[in-house]
Amino acid sequence: MVGGQQSFTGEGQTVGVNNLSESLQGIHRAFFERNIPVDFLHINDLGTPRAAGYRLIIAPYPVQMSQAHVRKLIDYVRGGGTLVTEARCGWVDEKGYSSPVIPGAGLSDALGCREFELLPVAKTSAIKITAGHASLPLLKAGDALDALFFEESFDVFGKDSRVLAEFSNGRPAIVFAPYGKGQAMIVGSFPGSAYHHFKNPNNGRFFAGLAGWLKIPKPVEVTSPETGAVIEGRVLEGEGYKILFGFNRGDKPAQAKFAVLMKGGRVAAREVESGQDVVTVVDGDRAVVIKTLKPGEVWVVHLTER
Repeated sequence: MVGGQQSFTGEGQTVGVNNLSESLQGIHRAFFERNIPVDFLHINDLGTPRAAGYRLIIAPYPVQMSQAHVRKLIDYVRGGGTLVTEARCGWVDEKGYSSPVIPGAGLSDALGCREFELLPVAKTSAIKITAGHASLPLLKAGDALDALFFEESFDVFGKDSRVLAEFSNGRPAIVFAPYGKGQAMIVGSFPGSAYHHFKNPNNGRFFAGLAGWLKIPKPVEVTSPETGAVIEGRVLEGEGYKILFGFNRGDKPAQAKFAVLMKGGRVAAREVESGQDVVTVVDGDRAVVIKTLKPGEVWVVHLTER
């Protein structure tokens, strides 16, 4: 139960086979669909310079975490990071003991809220955005996210804490608070797993909007004039060069424009397969290349700054 290995929900729906994995997949999908890079940190990275270098850390399905690891997440926020976590963070520690206050290990003080009520959800329910906020740039008041498994509502006591969303009973569902040099947010359900299963666009916008709010740059921005085009762009970076991979995931030809983040200045580009030069336009700090891709076609371009 605690580790997230339930086979079925109350209605026999085949979700929850591995809640942690499904939460990770849903959150990754939200960023992957928009060409926003995501890394997976091991929990032992917490408290190290590697973790401290990230502008945003998301802790999905955090119901069983050691108290020491939760405290390291708090230290990350205190030092200037942004933490987003889901329901019952730090509920059970590494010894199987329940925290007397949830979120556990002092995270309740950082967020200025504590668990008020926990209601099981038979299938799915909704989290309604009630207030516009800089951290939710792709959502507006009245938009609804899918919730899953639990509705954890909060008693909010922090003077700087803000309620951004509610459940249908009017209880706080999302709480945001500044803390130290950083900020933290908790969602009283599992929107990542819900996005993996139900694909509510608002769940994807919730996560993707965090990157826009924190001004996390995309290595490549992809646009197409064709309606319904499914174009993906990925970038690998080497010493003094970048390699662009463009994919047409759709079932029809589509023109794609790839704007690759560079340092600025003149850029030379060539196709890796043919060796032919590619026309490149520098737009600010991005090198722009354009290609019409057939369905299923992959385009690989080597870019260097002159």
